[in-house]
Amino acid sequence: TLHDTLAALGAKAILLALDGWLSGSLDAVPQSETGLSYAHKLSRKDGQIDWTRPAVELERLVRALNPWPGAWCELDGERLKILSVSLLDLGRLNNAPGTVLDSNLAVACGNGALRLLRIQKSGKAAMDAEAFLRGNMVLPGTVLD
Repeated sequence: TLHDTLAALGAKAILLALDGWLSGSLDAVPQSETGLSYAHKLSRKDGQIDWTRPAVELERLVRALNPWPGAWCELDGERLKILSVSLLDLGRLNNAPGTVLDSNLAVACGNGALRLLRIQKSGKAAMDAEAFLRGNMVLPGTVLD
C-alpha cells in the first residue's frame, strides 16, 4: 500500500519538478555528504526469514520486501513466499523459533510470534492462509526452515 501511495505522489511531484525546471524556477542544491551510507542491492537471499529474529522485525521485513524480492521460508523443502503477516501477543513462548503453534499458522519467532495471513507456493497463485490450509496440512509443531 505504501508503494502505491508513493507512486501516485511521485508522479505528481515529477510533474511539478519538470514544470519548475522548464520555467527556470528550480534551484539545484547538492545533497549533503554527511550521514550517507551505502545500501547494497537486494537479492532473493535477503528475503529468507530467520525465525530467531524478533516477530516485530520479521513483520517489518515481510512488508519491506513485498513485492520483490519477497520474504520466504521453506516447508518440507518447498519455498513459501510470505506476503502478509500480523503480530501476535501470546506472552512468553517456550517453542523453538519457526515452530507452527496452532492450526491457523501462528509461528514462534525469537521473541514473540507472527500469524501468516497470505502465502504463495512456488509456481502457484497467492492465497489467504485459510485457503492454503485447505490444500496443505500444516500441523502444530511443524518447523518452518
